[in-house]
Amino acid sequence: MVIQFRGSIRLPKHFNRQKYLEVAKALKIPAKTAEGYITSFIKANLIHREQQDNYLNLLNEENEDVEEIKD
Repeated sequence: MVIQFRGSIRLPKHFNRQKYLEVAKALKIPAKTAEGYITSFIKANLIHREQQDNYLNLLNEENEDVEEIKD
């Protein structure tokens, strides 16, 4: 299972701020809103902040591939 923004684009197992902002932009989610989502996911133990700008998606166990963003 992977964390999804609005069910269409997935976050990979390991990602950084730039990656989640790319996903948010593709979905027309404002950067501040995406940051709020990430904070909420961390508080809900869905994402672990390993270090600054380095996140681990705790729900993505089986596949580290990224679903490509389509313009």
